[in-house]
This record gives sequence, C-alpha cells and structure tokens, in this order.
Amino acid sequence: MMYNGWLEQRDFAMPQRWLPGFDELIGESWLTRLEKHTGTVYGFQPDYCLAYFNPAWQRFARENGGEPAISRDWGLGVSVMDAAPKELKEFYENYFARSFKSDPLIGQPPHHEYECSSAEIYRKLMMTCHALKEEKGLIVVNSVLVERTHDPQERIPQPPDESTYVGSNGLVCQCVHCRRVLNIIVENRWDWVPQWVTGIPPKTSYTLCETCFGAYYPDKVL
Repeated sequence: MMYNGWLEQRDFAMPQRWLPGFDELIGESWLTRLEKHTGTVYGFQPDYCLAYFNPAWQRFARENGGEPAISRDWGLGVSVMDAAPKELKEFYENYFARSFKSDPLIGQPPHHEYECSSAEIYRKLMMTCHALKEEKGLIVVNSVLVERTHDPQERIPQPPDESTYVGSNGLVCQCVHCRRVLNIIVENRWDWVPQWVTGIPPKTSYTLCETCFGAYYPDKVL
C-alpha cells in the first residue's frame, strides 16, 4: 500500500508515541513509515481515544504556535472528538464510522479535503483514514495538497473593525472551518480578517458560513 509523503527509510530510535498494544495493531513496518511521514498522522481506538501520533504532529503544532498547549492538553488517552468543533462533530462521527467499516483491500480509503490556514498561509490538506484489523483502530493521515501565501484577490484582507463585525450581542461570529468573519453590514458576506485569525477576539461565537456548511452537510439546509 503506497502513501504520499514518505521520507527515505533509515534506522532510527522511535520514542513512545502510542498506547501499549496499539503498535501491534499498526504493525512494525507501517509504524516505521508513519513515524517518518512528513504530514501529521494520528491513530485512535473505536471509543475515539487518541492512541498514536507521529513526530510531525508535534512539529506542526510547534511551527504553528500550538506548543506547549498541544503536548499539555492533547496527549495519549484524550478523545479526538473533543478537538472537533460542535458544528462539525456530526460530520466527523459519520466520517469516522464509515472509515472503520472500510475495506483497505477494496478501492481507495475514505478521504476528506479541508482547509487549515494561518493568517499568512493558505493551506489545504487531505485527510485519509485507514482502518486497522478487526475495526480496533483507525489511522488518520493528513497530507498537504496546497500550501502558499494567500491570494489577495481571492481573500482580501480586512482590518479588525468592530463596527463592521461585532453584532448587537457583542460577539464576533467566525466560521470554524475557513475562519472568515461575518460582516454585519453587508448581508451574507464573510470576510478574511487576518488579525483575528492570529489572535481570536475574546468574545467570539462560532458557526459555519454558508459555503462551508454546504461542503460539510450537502443534504441539509442551513
């Protein structure tokens, strides 16, 4: 089975990044590959308990300002669903449930494309799920599809003007996926406010913008 992002294989000492016994489910050969994968990889048990993460998991967190919080709050044993915004829990519960039932020998494993951008960098990733034997675990591989600076013509940066974005309830409304902010002056408009991507206002509510809602829940009406 081939995957994107493998580095050249070489001998190295692997630190403990998995719960006891989970490495046996993965298998020594594949575990070695996952440890060297350039993208973030994690694995969890059927109860969503985080049971494995590769070195790139921590490296990505460190390079994007997520440390030391990631290591402190998201160690082995936590539920991966606790990291999913409530607006996306239904999607991921259904997606992971299908992935557990998938047959790795038939067709392509389930995959999902999503955005994970910073204020400066537009980043699109593909999540691919690989079921372990007897549905005892799931390995999630995240590979970068696009990584570039934001196109100012596609996503025009806006200043953090409270008169434009703070609603009558005193809250800024931000999309949990694309991270754009609802414009309260122009109807159905969501703007890119880089300063509020880097530092989220303390009074912020979260939802899905119309575009992202349609992408995640195509069979539902917002």
